[in-house]
Order: sequence, then C-alpha cells, then structure tokens
Amino acid sequence: MQDTFGRKITYLRLSVTDLCNLRCRYCMGAEGVEKRAHSEMCSLEQLRDIAAAAAACGVRKIRLTGGEPLVRRGIVELCRMLREIPGIEELCLTTNGVLLPALAAPLRAAGVDRLNISLDTLRPDRFRDITRVGSLADVLRGLEAAESAGFQNLKLNCVLLGGVSDDEISDFAALTLTHPWQVRFIELMPMGTCVGWDRAHFLPSDAVLARCPQLREVGTQGVCRVYRLPGARGTVGLISPMSHRFCSGCDRIRVTADGRLKPCLHSSEEIPLDLHRPPQDDPVAVLSMVGGLDLAAMTGAFLGCAREGVAAVVDGFISAVAALCAARLCPAAKDMMFLSHASYEVGYRLAADELGLEPCLLLGMRLGEGSGCPLMFRVLQGACAVLRDMATFAEGEIQDDYLAPIRAMDAFTVENT
Repeated sequence: MQDTFGRKITYLRLSVTDLCNLRCRYCMGAEGVEKRAHSEMCSLEQLRDIAAAAAACGVRKIRLTGGEPLVRRGIVELCRMLREIPGIEELCLTTNGVLLPALAAPLRAAGVDRLNISLDTLRPDRFRDITRVGSLADVLRGLEAAESAGFQNLKLNCVLLGGVSDDEISDFAALTLTHPWQVRFIELMPMGTCVGWDRAHFLPSDAVLARCPQLREVGTQGVCRVYRLPGARGTVGLISPMSHRFCSGCDRIRVTADGRLKPCLHSSEEIPLDLHRPPQDDPVAVLSMVGGLDLAAMTGAFLGCAREGVAAVVDGFISAVAALCAARLCPAAKDMMFLSHASYEVGYRLAADELGLEPCLLLGMRLGEGSGCPLMFRVLQGACAVLRDMATFAEGEIQDDYLAPIRAMDAFTVENT
C-alpha cells in the first residue's frame, strides 16, 4: 500500500474503544468520555476484518490503542484473532498499565509482541493530579507484571508537560541506566482538552537534550530519534510531531473504534467504513468473505442505489467490479449506474465492456437532473477515495485479487438458481 506521496503504508493503529479508566488532563475532561451504544462501535469480528483487509493491502504491524484498550471486553480474544491474520508480523499494544497485573500474561500468551506503557510522572501525588483518579503504584505493578510475563524491550511513553512534569526529565532518562527500556518523550500536541492551554506547556523535545547533554544519538526507529546515555542498558527516544515535522517518514494509518479511517492524526478528515455485515445467506456476504470489506461495501452501495432510485458513479477498477457484481445480483441496478469519464483505464474497460456503460462527460449535470442526489453516493465515494489515495496496485495484481469475487458470484448464482 502506497499513498500519493510515495510513502509505503505498513502500520495500522487500531482503536478498540474510546473509554479509559484514567482521566488525564491533557486527554479528556474530568467526566471522561460519554459511553456510546454497542451498536455504534466495531465488534471484535469487525476489528479483525479491518485488520485482515489492511494486511491484504500490505500492513505488517498493528498497534491496538484506545482510549485504554485493556478496558475493552474481549481484548485478549481480539489479540488472539489478530495474531492469526496472515501477513501480520508484529502486534503491539499501548496501555496505561493499570490493568496489566491481571492481563499481562494472557496478552503475551495471545500473541502480543510488545507493550508501550504511558507514564508521565514518577511522583505519586503528581500522578494523581495529572490522571485525576489513578495510582502510580498500579502502573508500577503493571510494569513488573509485563516483565514477568516475558515482554521485552518495554517502551515508556512520557508526554512532555512544560511547567508540570518537565523537572523529571533527568529522572526518566536515568531509568535507562538500569532497565533495558526505551523511555520515549513525546511532544504534547494542541488537541482535545489542551488545545487552549498556555503555550508554555508545549515543550519541544530538544529540551530533553538540553537537560541531558550526555545523550548521544544512536539511530532512528520510524519517527522516533533514539539516544543513549553512556553505559545505559536502555535508550531514550524523542518523538517530535510539533518541532520536527516527520510527515515524510510516516508509514501509518488509523482506524477509530467506531470504524472511521483517519489517514492522518493531524487532519480532521475521517472516512466512514461501511461495516454492516449482512446475514450469511445474503449474496453480499459472499463478497465480504471473498473480496474484502471495500468491495462488499461498494456492492451493497450499488444495490442500495437501485432500491432507492439513486444514481451511482463507476469510478475505477474496484467500483467497476462491485458494479458488475451488483448488476448480476440485480439487473435493474445497472439503470442507475453512470461511468465517470475520469475512470482509470482498467476500470473503464471493465465497466464499458461488461456493463455496456457509456462515459458521462457532463457528469454533474446529468446526475443532478431528476435524481436529487449528490454527485457520488456517500459510501462509494469514501471507499473509492481510500483505494485511490492510499493504495497503488499493479494492474495484474488487481485483476487476480478482485476477479475472484466475480467467479464466486457466478458460482453462487448457479447454485441458487
């Protein structure tokens, strides 16, 4: 998977919940996050399917996040499901550590490779003040449990809070002298509840180098610059989203707990994924199992357009395959399909030859007359945007991968005729 800037996308950050058992001041209000209905959030099976679709597109590393992922019911089973996905080479999890005493060993047994533990202070009173409800002792017990469970190369995520805990920078760095950990100092970003904070709270990561001049750079790990103190067993990492732009080296995408794709953490753009899973006797379910979420969603979108009398645009190879599948399930669906003159060559040929569609040069005018609908059906637009902006496939690979559902639909039609 490669985006339009030439960056290879191999890393998925998958949120499993919005909820958290702490109330860190820079993250949320004292009342926490409003609990949403279960139907609004991704099920464990849907999270697994999202991860499997990402793996099919070249993602090799998954990090589970939250909220606090360990408060999600079934988190251990989810980790076991993700570990079984072909192509996933590394499964990681970021946690505040409070629930690790009970869950560290089961997580390790389920196949989690590595843990990042959030810890912003080493002082009990300050910890309580920052988190509002937490206990430092719980996190320290979680660290011990993680090491006892066999987790190696633990990483501590420490948010730099100017005027709050920056006087502990040297203390955190000193942890690496006796522990084989990586202490990661992360710049606070003006997001959420801290967006209006005084600028003095937003400390640049170079302040760590100023406080610990003996640090020596030893390399990089993704967007993290890595340093080491003389004779230290561990390392110090600096993650600098504000002072040192690292967009050119970004290799990740994010999916929220309610199934929205975020190409960039700094962007408000979210692309809703259609995660409705129909009954197994529904033909679209066959597509979902064989061809992946994007293709199933678009096929369902075309069928929905036909039912509602809404025009839909065939724009690219994947949407053309979905249109062809929809037309075979419901021949009347073809009457609501229009071919964009901007379609890629492969998609254009497939749609033109197999569906008999003519290119619509005055696309906006034609769709606007009589249909009263937007230029593109919402689900189709989102799915096409993801494929167009986030992935580049060789023509032969696309045909091999996505003609399989057409053959599956042929078999389904014959068996159920």
